[in-house]
This record gives sequence, C-alpha cells and structure tokens, in this order.
Amino acid sequence: CHVFSTNTLLTKAGEFATIESPQEPVAGSLAKSLYSSFGLLLFYPGLAEKELEQLAQAVSTDGAGRPCRDLGQGTVRSPSGPVPAGEMLDLNLSLVLLAYRNFHLAGKTAVLMNVFPKLRQAMEAVLRCDRDGDGLPESRGPAGLFPGQDLAGLNSYVAGLWIPALIAFVRIARHLKQAPDAEAWEARAKRAIESFEQKLWNESGGNYRPRGTPEGCFSAQRAGPWMSDFLQLDAG
Repeated sequence: CHVFSTNTLLTKAGEFATIESPQEPVAGSLAKSLYSSFGLLLFYPGLAEKELEQLAQAVSTDGAGRPCRDLGQGTVRSPSGPVPAGEMLDLNLSLVLLAYRNFHLAGKTAVLMNVFPKLRQAMEAVLRCDRDGDGLPESRGPAGLFPGQDLAGLNSYVAGLWIPALIAFVRIARHLKQAPDAEAWEARAKRAIESFEQKLWNESGGNYRPRGTPEGCFSAQRAGPWMSDFLQLDAG
C-alpha cells in the first residue's frame, strides 16, 4: 500500500491526499480514488476519511453541487475544476459512491453527517441534467474522464453509475434518519431503473448500449454494475 511514500501528502494541519504518480502529481483525484484507495481505507481509515472530507468540501468554480476533479497539483489546497469542459457527471456520482464505500467498509457515521449536505447537492446537480424527465441524466459536453469519449447525451456509463449512486444516497439518508430525502430519492431510483432497461437494453445483442443508439459496447459500462455488486447495492 505504501501509504507514507512519495505518492502521498500529509500536512502538519492533518490534511492528506494520495498522489496519482510522481510524473502526474495530481493529489486527491476524485474519480480514481473511488477505485484505487481500498488499501488506504482498510489500513488507514482516518486518512481515507480525511481525504473524502477535503474532496467534499472543495469549492468548484462551476457552482454548488459540482465537485472538483482533484485537490491540486502537488498540493491539497488548490482544487481543480472539471477538465475538459463539460458537465463531467461521473465526478458527482464518484463523490457519493466514495462516501458510501467508506461507510460500508469503515462505518464512520460522523464523517457521513459532515459530508451529507455536499452529497445532496451533488445528486441534485445530476438530477437537473434529466432533461426529458425519464429519470436518467443526459450530459452536455464530456460526461466522463475518458479521452476520445465525450459520451454526450444519455449513455450507459453515467446512467449505470447514477443508479447505484441513487441507492447509496437513499441508504445514507436512512442511516442519518433523513426520511424525506430517503423517500424522494428512492422513488427516483425506481424510475431510473425502469428507464435504463427500456432505453439502453439491446435485446438482439444481449447487452446494454453505450447510448440510445448505435449498438455496441464500452468497457466503462461495467463501472456502475461492478460498484453496485461490490457495495451490495441491489439495483433490481
């Protein structure tokens, strides 16, 4: 795990972040942290939770509900906005899933309470991108961090992450005894699951389409189902 190495930052103030690599010194990369920091969480949960809180509290120039991409280049005090330009909805969903992942594996209620308002804002920002009322977000501009894949509009990568994020947020709200949030978002999750099956399932190919059309497959489509299985988020 090499937590205390050239690939981490720990300040005297207690701020902490992992660095992508010495060649790419991006600290606290949100989307990558979701998949790459299991060892950190299991062996040093306090540090993992500190990084989560820093990511949740980072202020994006894009406005409320828009998480930063990272905490800075070689620092934890210079958050970077979404790059390239676009709604980058996987950042919002990664923040919610990261918070639930940490709670699922480490069980820190206090941290959940601290970040819950930011999680709600992140979810509401994605909900505003449901431009046709089908329960699934449609992106404008790049929707994810994949070079050469702008994934604009409805796509099974973002929609696939949206569904487990919905269920994770419902479980967080219930744990924190936020009943109105839990009920409202549970209804949205049911609607999203129905639309996902109706709009993206390709019966002839036996797979989900990357978008409404054309037929095909994209490996990142598995991100949502994998996270759902790992965190035991039964999406129906």
